[in-house]
Amino acid sequence: QVIVRTRMVLPKPVVLALAEVRREQGNVVVELELAHHKPVLQRALLGPRADTAAALLLQAQHLETLGIPVVARLAPLLPGVHDQAGPGHKPGIETLLRNVEAAALRRVVLEIGELDVSQLVALVRAQRELSGAGLLELGKAFGIDAMVMLGASQPEEGPYRLKPRRAVALLASLEAWVRAVGLELPACGCRAHCALITPRSANAYEAGYESVLGRDLFAGLTY
Repeated sequence: QVIVRTRMVLPKPVVLALAEVRREQGNVVVELELAHHKPVLQRALLGPRADTAAALLLQAQHLETLGIPVVARLAPLLPGVHDQAGPGHKPGIETLLRNVEAAALRRVVLEIGELDVSQLVALVRAQRELSGAGLLELGKAFGIDAMVMLGASQPEEGPYRLKPRRAVALLASLEAWVRAVGLELPACGCRAHCALITPRSANAYEAGYESVLGRDLFAGLTY
């Protein structure tokens, strides 16, 4: 069973290896991490090495043609960033979902995020990409001083977390957007599309099964 979660476009040898596993075993799923349709906000939330949502969705179409199921994991989702819009603009979640739909993907997973200091600093630097009200709402939701959100003060050490009630309310509102667009959330109630993976019994593993973690997953590939 192979589940690959990535925020970067997969190299060709990795794609070919996944396609081979898919043909032989069937249990392969790729989860694309998408935080925002705007490149600067995608990298603010996922790190400077993250590829743009457009680039990831373009590869998603190729993966689907190879028979590899793709799930769009929208995360981290934040109040003020994804549920609000400036004058004349749509909320971030709506545009991101429309991009997912345009790439012919159907399966979506939502995950409400925490906010660490590096993400906060990056968002403050990219505040031109957000509405002023949205930026202040983000700070209010996480209990961050408005002067920090405006770049006039330094943030305290994180991570910052939403209160449970606020997180639940945000998730419910974003799930409504997903249903309005006509995309699919996990049917089982978990945060993954479990139906894409064929379940195995407890004693179904054959001799030679090997657990591969971290950077060793594709250690045998060269590119």
